[in-house]
Amino acid sequence: MFKLLKRKGRIPCPRPGLLVFLLVLMALSHCRQPWNHPYPETAGKNWYLIAMASEPSTMDPVRMNDAPSFAVASNLVVTPFQYAYLKRPIQMEPFLARRIPEVQRGQLQGQPAYFIELQLSRKYYAPVEECLEDEYQDDRGRPILARDLELNLKRNADPGSEAFMYSLLAENIVGFKEYNQYLREQRQQSDFPSLSAKEQATALADFYSKPIAGVQVLGPDRLRIYLNSSSDRILYFFAMVSSAPIPWNCWNHYVAQDRNEHALDRTLIASGPFYLTSWEPRDKIILDRNELYDDSYPELGDRDSWPEALQKDSERAAKVRKLAGTPLPMSDRVILYLIQSGSTVWTLFEQGYQDRVTLTSDSYEGVLEGGELRPEYVKRGVRLTTEAELATFGWIFNLEDPVLRNNVPLRQAIRCSINAEELIRKFFEGRAMVAHGLIPPGIEGFRNSPVHSRDCSPARMQALMKAAGYPDGLDPKTGKPLTLRIIDVPRPASASFHSFLVDQVGKLGVRLQVDLFDAPTYF
Repeated sequence: MFKLLKRKGRIPCPRPGLLVFLLVLMALSHCRQPWNHPYPETAGKNWYLIAMASEPSTMDPVRMNDAPSFAVASNLVVTPFQYAYLKRPIQMEPFLARRIPEVQRGQLQGQPAYFIELQLSRKYYAPVEECLEDEYQDDRGRPILARDLELNLKRNADPGSEAFMYSLLAENIVGFKEYNQYLREQRQQSDFPSLSAKEQATALADFYSKPIAGVQVLGPDRLRIYLNSSSDRILYFFAMVSSAPIPWNCWNHYVAQDRNEHALDRTLIASGPFYLTSWEPRDKIILDRNELYDDSYPELGDRDSWPEALQKDSERAAKVRKLAGTPLPMSDRVILYLIQSGSTVWTLFEQGYQDRVTLTSDSYEGVLEGGELRPEYVKRGVRLTTEAELATFGWIFNLEDPVLRNNVPLRQAIRCSINAEELIRKFFEGRAMVAHGLIPPGIEGFRNSPVHSRDCSPARMQALMKAAGYPDGLDPKTGKPLTLRIIDVPRPASASFHSFLVDQVGKLGVRLQVDLFDAPTYF
């Protein structure tokens, strides 16, 4: 992925000379404070401005399951572990925890079990919430405690939370499934949906007073978790936003104001470099510096472990090395503008009103020359960075749909019909690779070749459609083309992208209907 960034300040104005004196004055005035500045309040500030194409669905770490929500919340919270920013391949390292624990064998009620033990260092919440004023508060704010992580796990077990990571936790933590069932029964017995917000808060406090069998708080900064097996997969959960801690008092305070399922959708108790100042739907999200955040820019290690972009750019690597030890965050405020139109974002960037933008295929020809920035952009202070995104994307089948549920040949035919190589050429300028598994390159477990060879010839696809019961794509019940529905979110160049998918699936004789939703509705 290509991204463009501007150096400190806005794009400098040209100097037209002295031939037209009036225009010189107007131009200089425009440089200081443009008459048509779309964001006049940002001028001259140490603020970072960036556009988002999709709006987050929630700020509740337990409930969130979409990329926009994770992207915002990752700036607001700390987790026991994190991924080393300047190391490749990607490595997990301690963050809130003092170290990454080894899975050890122990005893739980006479039964053998494995456990991990988290020992937390003192990281503080932003002092913006009255609910943080408890017996643990000091002159530096409120430390994160082991019981805050325990509360996160209880909320992940609660069926009312619809937790994104429930399956992983239920598979690995002793007593997690049983706790889920216990909470389900308590909700039913109390007729929970009929309770007022305050009554729900009281009821949940009572429900949660019972511990999870495999989760033990050993002290203010120590948490022991018993596991069903010796697998260390659960450690990766504690590097996700989904594991972000929340103090009991604050959680109870917000539940009492709104019903449990939505209590934290629009707020977040910050423990990270920024805190959430405001969220104006369909407009912008503002994050401000957390003055109590205590972390600094990491040191650049051995060259062999550098990200590829730094290995190719010694000048940039030297600048990164000088940043080591700089207190974080470096910006006083981050403003995320919710703008779906890629052309609008690019226009704002061209005018100096966005600090970072992803370069789309529509802009390559006018911006790049031989894979490098054109000289006029370099002179204007624009910098090009090339990043390999640690991401995999694709489409999933709804296996509850009666047409697709048990029809393996139909699913195989649809997969074969979409030419992934052609899609990459048309929409990613060849800067992507066909996935042969869910794990992207740069992470342990990446697979760069298919396990089984795949025959996707036209004859093979037609044979699959016949085996699926839809020869030539026709529904035998109606004699008309089978119609399938795909739902997606709007994206830059989405019209041509989705038209490509319709044409590809059309090779089977199948009609593909595309329905677009905003991100919160989609997820």
